[in-house]
Amino acid sequence: MKMKTLPILLATCLVLTACARPTQVNTSTANPAKTADILRFPTATATITPTPVPTPGDTRYELDGISFVVPACMALRPTVETVPAVLPDPNAGPLMYFPEHRQVTFNGYPLNGKYFEPLLRVFPVAEFEPMSDLTADRITRMREVLKDQTIEPKNTLPLLPGYNMMQVFHAQVKFLDFQSGQGLRWLTELAQYSAAVNNRDLFYSYQGITSDGKNWISVMLPVNAAYLQETWDSTEVPPGGLLQPSPGNPNMADELKTYYTLMLVMLNNTPDAGFAPALDCLDKLVASISVTK
Repeated sequence: MKMKTLPILLATCLVLTACARPTQVNTSTANPAKTADILRFPTATATITPTPVPTPGDTRYELDGISFVVPACMALRPTVETVPAVLPDPNAGPLMYFPEHRQVTFNGYPLNGKYFEPLLRVFPVAEFEPMSDLTADRITRMREVLKDQTIEPKNTLPLLPGYNMMQVFHAQVKFLDFQSGQGLRWLTELAQYSAAVNNRDLFYSYQGITSDGKNWISVMLPVNAAYLQETWDSTEVPPGGLLQPSPGNPNMADELKTYYTLMLVMLNNTPDAGFAPALDCLDKLVASISVTK
């Protein structure tokens, strides 16, 4: 994603709300805040604990202590590697860092050429947590979220590793257990500005912790929706989509609020099968994950 700075604070899109979906952008939408958090954040929602039921075409893999099922809905060729640690550098700014960890790459993933490649990463918590206050805070918040099974609307969702970008929005948020722990999944994009919701940057994020507290699970998988523009700077939008407001107009802040409000309604109301790959297919892969070391 282009790291372009616009004169609109990213916080604008992180506090957005949702309302009934009109047919076009309307900057005069009144008080969307009243229904916002119902669509964006699950509160007092029971954890989903699906039992991965083998179906014809499902394939189980065991790779360096990480086992999971590749569902029949996707033809993937997973490989695992050990990624060396990248330590925090006080002179380098808030760049991405992490301990040595295991990383699964999903070759043959149905989408390619996206900002993030499809990955499953297993980070050792004991080594990751003391790396920085940011990392420690996200791990602590994840423990609290999983204990309470509630997400406060004012908080962003804890994602690791940390990037030099922020989550522009959260959609399709759902608690989801995996075989050896708990976590939650959602759709988002990362940016340093108020980015358009687009198919190059949109991804499925799953973040969780194993039941023994030893490992942090991070899954990042690109997803697309037919009504989204292809890239952040596209000027053409498919039928049923929304064009992001153009910069430079005096009503930009209000129009952005409305744009993200309507986009969240669209994303949250899209059924699992309306995304590619389907979200329930990705959920099945995640729910089957077991870490044995």
